[in-house]
Amino acid sequence: MGWSGLIPRDSVSVTLQMPVGTRIEKTEAIVRRVEHEALAMRKEYREKYGREVINNIFATSGGQPFGSSFRRGPTAGIAEEGEVVIEMVSSDDGSIAIGVRELTTELRQRVGPVPEAEQLNFSFARGSAGSLSVQLVGPRIEDLVAVSKLLQKKMTEYPGLYDIQDSFETANQELELELKPQASNLGVTAQNLASQVRQAFYGSEAQRIQRGRDDVRVMVRYPESERNSLAALKRMMIRTQSGQEVPFEEVANIVPGKALPSIRRIDRNRIIRVSAEGDPQAVDVDGIQEELNNVVVPMLLRDYPTVQFSLEGRAAESRDNNEEFLSGCIFVLVAIYVLLAIPFRSYFQPFIVMSAIPFGIVGAILGHRIMHYIYGFIGAANDPAETITMLSLLGILALSGVVVNDSLVMVDFINQKVKAGMPLSEAVRLAGVKRFRPILLTSLTTFAGLLPLMFEDSAQAQFLIPMAISLGWGVLFATFITLMLIPTVTLIFDDIRRFFAWVYNKAEYSQESESDTVSNPAPAKMDASPSSH
Repeated sequence: MGWSGLIPRDSVSVTLQMPVGTRIEKTEAIVRRVEHEALAMRKEYREKYGREVINNIFATSGGQPFGSSFRRGPTAGIAEEGEVVIEMVSSDDGSIAIGVRELTTELRQRVGPVPEAEQLNFSFARGSAGSLSVQLVGPRIEDLVAVSKLLQKKMTEYPGLYDIQDSFETANQELELELKPQASNLGVTAQNLASQVRQAFYGSEAQRIQRGRDDVRVMVRYPESERNSLAALKRMMIRTQSGQEVPFEEVANIVPGKALPSIRRIDRNRIIRVSAEGDPQAVDVDGIQEELNNVVVPMLLRDYPTVQFSLEGRAAESRDNNEEFLSGCIFVLVAIYVLLAIPFRSYFQPFIVMSAIPFGIVGAILGHRIMHYIYGFIGAANDPAETITMLSLLGILALSGVVVNDSLVMVDFINQKVKAGMPLSEAVRLAGVKRFRPILLTSLTTFAGLLPLMFEDSAQAQFLIPMAISLGWGVLFATFITLMLIPTVTLIFDDIRRFFAWVYNKAEYSQESESDTVSNPAPAKMDASPSSH
């Protein structure tokens, strides 16, 4: 179960994530590059179509204020992040020949790869219907990185997948200060050394000056010319415990190193997530996901026995949806049964009424096929984009409560006639004749009321169309089945009831006969021969 492709919106979002520590100027340069290509496309489209195709372009450096990434919300004040949002003319305007999907593809090709960026995502749709995510878990980060690279290389072989990346953040360069043995003789500790280096290069707050509603901090530190090189650190003088000053190199060594910006763990194991985006209308995302889960990733992990994996993103969302849908189905069926059993005062008649539900589901699936929302049944679609959607299934769930109405009307009519003394076979025959018109009119009006929504072209209605198809076509198909099914099932249940009643009465008669035989034994046979005198 999943979304039937992406639901496009009227905007394209480009989100940029640079390595931690990147200067704002570098981030801004890449954002300007994307913005420049978007402006060029806007001019070309205006000349080609004779009108505006792109309304507005918003470029931001130092954050992602629109929060277009589904992984987190809006951010600001982060030098490593940037965002470009391209707002198009409404898709309801049929005079525009190019869609948001085509514009996104062209923009991605124009911008090209950006090796220095950790993430550069192009999004044109709501939700994460085309996202693939594989979570790698293991004790050694080196193994996870190696498997991640192999998996990303394998993903590039699938045409239609793009924005392939992992969550491993590149380690930053750092300098470790290592104390020499003679530092302790001079009374220099690690804390004292770190404090003096921080004050010299970052600064120490001397005072605060009130300016209107703001506080201005006055920091005391080395001038910029003495803070921009490693040699400046080596020339720095360190104050000892006695108040004397000694060169930095007499008390400490500088050891180059690397440090990760963040460390992610699950159950004490390190994790890396490899993700990719795909357009379900261009590639079989479900098929790729299944192949990765069953073939590709297990093959890659043969040489890394300590590494485990799980599918996240689209797969996790699908699992959650399936569990919720199954719980909803059970609740709906139980509720329908209870609500029918109470007025009927019967354990069996609710099953007669609910027997139309499976045929309503068949009608919903056929309706999707007729409306070209799928070309085959679930799991057998010829087009990767044409599958039963979650909203279609929710429509089927609602259909279960609507399709029983026709059956309820017919069964109630039969019960009334039988209660009035009419034979069951005659009541069943009469119910098909008398209830035909109200049942048919009810279903046709329901179907006709949903037709405008089924044929709506606006983007706002795309979410609801699959649900309307399930409900409308399911009711319509189940109606004609109900007119033939309910009378037949009613007679079948009556035959089954008669059979069990006959078996019960026969067993009860046999027990009564045995009881009579034991309580009233046959009299002893008397000798009929005359007595001798």
